[in-house]
Amino acid sequence: MRTFCSNLARMSEEPIMGSAPSAKGFLFISWPKKYWGEGQYQSKGFPESLKEALISISKSHGISVNLISRTNMQEKPFAIRMPQNIVCSFNSVDEMEKTLLNDFSTQNFSQWQQR
Repeated sequence: MRTFCSNLARMSEEPIMGSAPSAKGFLFISWPKKYWGEGQYQSKGFPESLKEALISISKSHGISVNLISRTNMQEKPFAIRMPQNIVCSFNSVDEMEKTLLNDFSTQNFSQWQQR
């Protein structure tokens, strides 16, 4: 049985309103788990310019940015945007940064594919 924070809060009669992060959406960025740092932006090889781009996107669009990884993760970096459930692959981290900045500023996600 899985344990959820909300269940534990209810059991201890703690208020759960406002305990979850609020966001209009989520952006998941692929990054090999073996390189994850204590904070997502302190991960090994994570470029400062990508960090700044993601922080800007997060603040201006109310989107929570998180890292994802899985054992059979493809070689190319990719991003998943929720709740739209769309994904975009990139040839490089530099391309990811430029595409994310452009797509979020123009709100044009035409190159993204439905998952």
